[in-house]
Amino acid sequence: MVAVAPARCGGCGRSLQRAASTGRDVVHQVVDLPATAARVTEYRCEERRCGCGETTRAALPEGVPTGAVGPGLQAVVALLPGRYRVSRREAKEAVEALYGPNARLALGTVVALERRTAGALEGIHAEARDAVRRTAVVHADETLWREGARKAWLWSAVTRALAVFHVDPERSREAFRRLMGPCRGTLVTDRWGSYHSHPPTRRRICWAHLKRNFQELAERKDGASILGRAGLKAGRAVMEAWWRFRDGGIGQGRLKQIIQPIRKRSLRTVLRHVRNPVPIAAAT
Repeated sequence: MVAVAPARCGGCGRSLQRAASTGRDVVHQVVDLPATAARVTEYRCEERRCGCGETTRAALPEGVPTGAVGPGLQAVVALLPGRYRVSRREAKEAVEALYGPNARLALGTVVALERRTAGALEGIHAEARDAVRRTAVVHADETLWREGARKAWLWSAVTRALAVFHVDPERSREAFRRLMGPCRGTLVTDRWGSYHSHPPTRRRICWAHLKRNFQELAERKDGASILGRAGLKAGRAVMEAWWRFRDGGIGQGRLKQIIQPIRKRSLRTVLRHVRNPVPIAAAT
């Protein structure tokens, strides 16, 4: 804390060095980063000769990495391309700009540090993935990902406590199994075919995805718009009932009573549109 006192009275100009404080100080805070630079610690492992003629060299202290980069710098180097998706060259330049010439790294070193970090986290990742597989309700999704010039897919499995990610070259059932394996819980997903291998009795479709699908249909100018509007209406009714239940306005029994007729109407609507002449409506 830096205390700043007025030197003279703003009215008469008299010195305020001995004046009493009113206790009505104005607090002004400034957040900044400390000046920092990468620090090089040199370990000299002495070699000594015993009277018996044998020479022995000291080993590095426990916890000192055998490579030239410590764990703090390694974590930052891996974080920039892995989490914030900057290129490896940009990560190399950013580290040097932030931490000075001692943090100058070769591009190959950045790649090696990424791999080393992935290896160090492999056990933790497996533990988190196994915990997700044992959870009662799991939300899963996948999105396009780039591994350099190669196209890949970022798969996610999310619970209330954990979020596990897996980069896979495929967007297939096999890729889904590599992430989730023998998942015993209820799976909440969109309608992508890779999830169809999960037992339908333990499968729920995400209402956010459905709303997006129905909105797209509703905005069309052909026979698909009828299905879209019906879907949006059902979605609003379901979510209004759910919000009342979540906020304590109704119990679970009443929630089921409200949902049941919505379910029946929605099923009748969907079955009518199986033979819709508009292909996108029939496929939906």
